[in-house]
Amino acid sequence: MPRLRLAIPQAVCALGAFALLAGPIAAIEPRPEDEKPALFGSFVSDQPVTTAAVESRRSGTSAWDSFVEPEGVIVQPYTRQAAAPTKPVERDMSPASVLQLDEQTLANEDASATQSWSFWPSAGACDSCGNACCTCDGGLAGCCGVSSRAGWTARFDVLGLWRNNPRSQPLFTSLIGTPPNQTIGPVVLNGDQLTSDPAAGTRISLFRTNECGASLETTYIYGGNFYAEQSLPYQANSYAIASGIYGNIWGQDPPAQFPPPLSAVQTQLTGQLQSLEFNSRTPLWGGKTLFISGFRWLQWQERLIMHDQFMDPATPSITGTDLYDTRCVNDLYGGQIGFDSQLLAWPAGIQIEGLVKAGAYYNSAVQTSSYSYATTQPFDFTKSISVNGQPAAGAFVGEVGLTGVMQLGPHFDLRVGYFGLWLEAIAQPVAQLTEQDLTQPASDPATGALVTSGGMVIQGISLGLEGHW
Repeated sequence: MPRLRLAIPQAVCALGAFALLAGPIAAIEPRPEDEKPALFGSFVSDQPVTTAAVESRRSGTSAWDSFVEPEGVIVQPYTRQAAAPTKPVERDMSPASVLQLDEQTLANEDASATQSWSFWPSAGACDSCGNACCTCDGGLAGCCGVSSRAGWTARFDVLGLWRNNPRSQPLFTSLIGTPPNQTIGPVVLNGDQLTSDPAAGTRISLFRTNECGASLETTYIYGGNFYAEQSLPYQANSYAIASGIYGNIWGQDPPAQFPPPLSAVQTQLTGQLQSLEFNSRTPLWGGKTLFISGFRWLQWQERLIMHDQFMDPATPSITGTDLYDTRCVNDLYGGQIGFDSQLLAWPAGIQIEGLVKAGAYYNSAVQTSSYSYATTQPFDFTKSISVNGQPAAGAFVGEVGLTGVMQLGPHFDLRVGYFGLWLEAIAQPVAQLTEQDLTQPASDPATGALVTSGGMVIQGISLGLEGHW
């Protein structure tokens, strides 16, 4: 009897629970045969899901709370179905999962909006790299691919440089005979004898490359100081300044009144190079060659100083010095185009690269010339002039390079090569000397001109490291 007494209440409770569940379950309407089952949790329902049910899932409430219990409805129970290609895909519709899907959708939209960050227009069917990549049909740049150097690349090179000599221009001549009956002899110092010592320089480059190998580049170069020096040993009353320099009559034969001859001469020529450029690099022919186009600023400064000592032949106690100082600054602004190509490559990670660039430039040049002398009498005199080119003549800049590259690791390369720079139509001090008039008396105005007919070649070797990430 005790067991029977316990079984009766349990049966009553089970019947009550069934009665409570029967009403909500009966509220499910039978679906038409052409409707697909809806997805709930990890089970597949035979009934369609209403918008209210989905919203209740997102809010965390029970989906059954939104159903109204109709009468005479046959209940279709839930059944678990195995996944198959022809079956509905199971989906997690919990509130946390729905929120995660919403966030993922927003992230995809953001990614789609920012995918065209490239500085080149979209290539359409190619990919998101831009039309610098390819045409995907065997076009000029070949087929699309992911560049092994996509990202940032930095280079640092040490340069050993030397420059060519200035053009020919007589600076000092010899004197034959004894004062005051001397005549002009041969040229003893010419401008083309000023050979500069090698100079040190640096080159720093930064590249930003996309997945198709197209990149933006900025490069800065500094080279200096180039220095040349020539002198004439002391020989009393043996030299004269070349005719026409700064408009003086020294060296004219025969002079109306021959000035004191010179006894010693010193000359110094210095130069300095700076360059800053911004380029776009577009891959061609499968990425083996890069087409370069961009803007460049280049500055070349050069200064010539000539210093001499003299004495009065009639009164040797009276001595003096002359100083000739000419400085030229060339600021070149212009565009350039060129190619950077991989010429040879070996499986060991060694390759040879070739570079050529050229462009037309506007030369905002200026030259400043000054002359002064002083004697122990005492007496001194100074006159100067500064002339700029407005407008200045056009100039030309060309650059070539040949570099060997050896891979040191996944992120570093060793670079050794040749560097050459050609400048044309620039102002140089030697060319200015005969175009200025800085003679006495002091009351006469100084006159002068700017000459931009000079040219120069700077070349050297480079040694550096390249890192990419």
